[in-house]
Amino acid sequence: VGAIAGKLYEDDDDVLDSIKECTSDWTIEKALPVSSGGQWAGKTPINYKKIGNADFLHLSGGGIYAHPDGAEAGARSVRQAWEATLKDIRLEDYASEKPELASAIKHFGKPSY
Repeated sequence: VGAIAGKLYEDDDDVLDSIKECTSDWTIEKALPVSSGGQWAGKTPINYKKIGNADFLHLSGGGIYAHPDGAEAGARSVRQAWEATLKDIRLEDYASEKPELASAIKHFGKPSY
């Protein structure tokens, strides 16, 4: 469906329209929306806020594999960002005890809220 605050051509409203279509009742199985393109741990809060739930795939390829401490740290940073987001904790605060998330924020920049 594109990505919330992503790097591709769709704006957030187009992405949200696509998500709505994927999850609408068309008397067929619903599809799992995917937010992909320029995603990393810091994009977790804006995705959750705009989509309104966590029932989508937050695909963070570059955010994982381009993490300065390696792919495992990148994956941990995304998981940590989701933990913080679902607990309504700012990522910068949560990162004080999560080195992978702290490193991601230092490398990729300010999280999107």
